[in-house]
Amino acid sequence: MGMALPILAKGFRGVYTKICMRMLALLLIFPLSLFAQSYYPSPSDWAQQSIYFLVLDRFANGDTSNDDLGKGEYNPEDVDFYHGGDIQGMIDKLDYLKSLGITAIWHTPVVHNQWLSPTYGRSRYSGYHGYWAYDFYNVDPHFGTLELYKKFVQEAHRRGIYVIQDIVVNHMGDFYSEDGKVLVQDGFPNRPAPPFAEVEKAQHYFNFNGTTLYTRGFGNTLDDLKTTNPEVRRKLIDIFKFWIRETNIDGYRIDTVKYVEREFWLEFIPEILAYARSLGKNNFIIFGEAYDYDNLVAFKLDEADASVAAYTWQGEASLFPSMLDFSVSAAITKTIVGTTLAGSPLNREGQPLPGRLGSFQLIADRFRTEVNLLYSAQAVSQRITFIDNHDMPRFLHATKANGDWKKLQLALLLLYTLPGVPQLYYGTEQGFVQPRARKGTSWGSENRQNLWDSGYRTDTELFRYVQRLNALRTTRSELARGWFVPLLVDGPYGNLFVYRRSVRNNQLVVVINRGTMRQRVELRTWLPQGGVDLLTERTTGASVEVEPQSGLVLAPKQ
Repeated sequence: MGMALPILAKGFRGVYTKICMRMLALLLIFPLSLFAQSYYPSPSDWAQQSIYFLVLDRFANGDTSNDDLGKGEYNPEDVDFYHGGDIQGMIDKLDYLKSLGITAIWHTPVVHNQWLSPTYGRSRYSGYHGYWAYDFYNVDPHFGTLELYKKFVQEAHRRGIYVIQDIVVNHMGDFYSEDGKVLVQDGFPNRPAPPFAEVEKAQHYFNFNGTTLYTRGFGNTLDDLKTTNPEVRRKLIDIFKFWIRETNIDGYRIDTVKYVEREFWLEFIPEILAYARSLGKNNFIIFGEAYDYDNLVAFKLDEADASVAAYTWQGEASLFPSMLDFSVSAAITKTIVGTTLAGSPLNREGQPLPGRLGSFQLIADRFRTEVNLLYSAQAVSQRITFIDNHDMPRFLHATKANGDWKKLQLALLLLYTLPGVPQLYYGTEQGFVQPRARKGTSWGSENRQNLWDSGYRTDTELFRYVQRLNALRTTRSELARGWFVPLLVDGPYGNLFVYRRSVRNNQLVVVINRGTMRQRVELRTWLPQGGVDLLTERTTGASVEVEPQSGLVLAPKQ
């Protein structure tokens, strides 16, 4: 039953009219969507989070109807083509990720990609990975729709999981020839979508015949966006404001940062962060990829740290809130398996040459004062640390740990107990080793396997070990924000590493034994009453034996 509105007294009618006019003015100034949507707040501290990085096309297939869209881009038997993973799959497996204990998902780009590259000799490739943008404003149909992506973010937030989207501003797909003379090639689609669609403005939007790091097409094939052009900058800023506004995401990982001139970042990063703050996302995370390969494989880690940390500064103020920390990854890999991030070289029989284990000092040095001061105060505690990713051999690959779970567990223990925000690459929890796989007309290995091949098991020793590490990392303030103090570096036989993580009056002592023999460790200097191993809940005395290739996370005995 309706209710008649009371007749307003004459004095109140004027006030009522003014209120209505002011509300109308606000609606004209601000988009209606800002009033309709409640934005999910940022975490107060990213250092307390645990990130899971997944390749969208390979994580979970929740909708087989969008696997093959009829252009030859789908071939689950070839590692360089679409396999069927999608947004519905991510939604379906959110509870799997929640059970693993992660608190944030970083996924590869979701934007509509160039499905097929032009023909290179006798080869073609697909943009399943998301890094060859065709249309920045739409979701790739292989993955789903914009509305479905919004649902994914909403469902993740409902479970207390943040969402970080991978983005690229350096390049798009390969639509034009490297010199810009052939403006339409035989890829599909064969020209970009708006806002970079006009073929006649290709020279305006893209760099051709580039001779510098900033103007050459990535891989000498992909179309390099002319980020020095103010119009291109404005379009890119608007694009990535759109994704925050429309989908409620919590952060960006930015690809190929070092291939874009610094002046672009000085404009892009502050404006994106300010826009996120205007929506109530006061701690929107942005971390960049600047892979300093030459210094990393030569173990010139101080030089690598300096080149990466420079992106976190804007004069005396912060720029990038965070960066991917390749140096920590390099140090962990060298100390546990004796190789570089790229793995060990192979002999004539195709077998990996044995590597020499590095000193634990490599790790300790990554957190000494001189290195920490290279980063801004904001970035130093939220550098993203990892042991492998989609651009390098998996940790269990034959050229690294060669399937040895004990070594993997040691590497993970270091990852989750050292400073930084730990990032786990999908499939690590399932023991993925990177098998041989078909790549076009040849064979190679695949570090982007289909996770559905694992059955998403949650009952294995490795999965449960990662669960325990995530539980420690996200609940113990000592691991999130605590000081790092090396206590014993290269102990007896060079195989022991002991360090403290402490905050205020609370401390944890981490003990690593990478050797193949038991090692006795005297703790009385650091834990005079002994401790409790938080991984097993066993108590120890002030002297403890550590099993081969294992570790302890000790809290003081109460």
